[in-house]
Amino acid sequence: HSEKEFIRAFSWRIFLGTITVDDKSSLKTWIDETISKRKQARKLIKSLNVNKLKGDPLGGLGNNEGKKDSEGWDSFFNQSESIKLINLDVERTMPNEKLFQEPYIREMENTILKLFAKNHKELSYKQGMNEILAIFIHSFYPFYITSPVKNYTTEQFNLWCSDPNKYLNQIYSFFHDENELISDLYYIMYNIMNIGLNKFYEDDIDPESKKDSPK
Repeated sequence: HSEKEFIRAFSWRIFLGTITVDDKSSLKTWIDETISKRKQARKLIKSLNVNKLKGDPLGGLGNNEGKKDSEGWDSFFNQSESIKLINLDVERTMPNEKLFQEPYIREMENTILKLFAKNHKELSYKQGMNEILAIFIHSFYPFYITSPVKNYTTEQFNLWCSDPNKYLNQIYSFFHDENELISDLYYIMYNIMNIGLNKFYEDDIDPESKKDSPK
């Protein structure tokens, strides 16, 4: 893989703050941050998949974790209009792009948007957020590959860090593992909304209508 391919993905991550770049940054810290975020995202995705069963916001969970989160999930899934809107918008995202007709891509977009809505209860989901996410899917998807490594170990990471140039292909595979694409994209979406883009969706009032409103 060329250096340009590696830099492109990292440029987005650096710009949107999903990896930290400062005086203490190193390949090791980037790896650690990525592992942590992916682990948390997988946990959220698993929770969403379990709890979204029809007719049961808790997915039949009878444990303390299910009881603890019942109020949050009940509140979220009772927002049927938001869920319907996400499903509808995913189906009509970039209709002329073959990529966005793929069931895998649609399911991934649907999951990320529902996770975002669930974790931003006040903002929830607003029409147009699907198009923002689509831009990042389009930008990231071509660079993600099937990683030859199925189980990463601390020893592997230490070896890579000892000579990054020698192990560049393995490092690239780790940061562009297709199995982690949904986790990486969730945090890209999460960060771009939380650095200010969410402000555009907080007021549903048409700005033009304010001109004629009484002072």
